[in-house]
Amino acid sequence: MTDSILIAIVLGLAIGLPMAALARAIWKNHSLAQRAERMRRYEAFNALLARIENKNFGPTQKIAAVRQLREFPEYRDLIVVMCNNISVQGVGPGVEIFENELKKTEAHLLKVAADD
Repeated sequence: MTDSILIAIVLGLAIGLPMAALARAIWKNHSLAQRAERMRRYEAFNALLARIENKNFGPTQKIAAVRQLREFPEYRDLIVVMCNNISVQGVGPGVEIFENELKKTEAHLLKVAADD
């Protein structure tokens, strides 16, 4: 009886330890991938903000950047405040389109928040 228990323990360790090490490696890899993805999204978000604020970019590029902000619901609070506080200067259809995009982006993110 003791031999079979000893064999079961050895087999359990022989199988269990490598499986535990493999599971830990997979978990760590997943954690690193998540961290890298968060960093990539943070950098992309900041690039959009820079494009919106940069005076060298035209209205079309800024409008596209505001629209892309909808892809970042994790920054919803900041984006909504920003959409309310951006003052668009100038006249013409570009200004109206930009203001409408700000409103649509805000509404989209608030709807996403309500759906959560």
